[in-house]
Amino acid sequence: MKHGTVKKAADVPAAFLYGVKNFSLVGAGTVLDEPSAARAIHAGAGFIFAPNLNIDVVRAAKR
Repeated sequence: MKHGTVKKAADVPAAFLYGVKNFSLVGAGTVLDEPSAARAIHAGAGFIFAPNLNIDVVRAAKR
């Protein structure tokens, strides 16, 4: 698997996240709305990065 950007956090296989869990922090960037934040978190994102302050994204990340 090449290193790079994944367009959707849900596209990252759980086995990959399990394999790097002890060595890397995998997150999601350019999260614009609450459903995207929830999908990223459900897929295993360890952090969320947003280009703006969307209170719904903040609430989803705090859950």
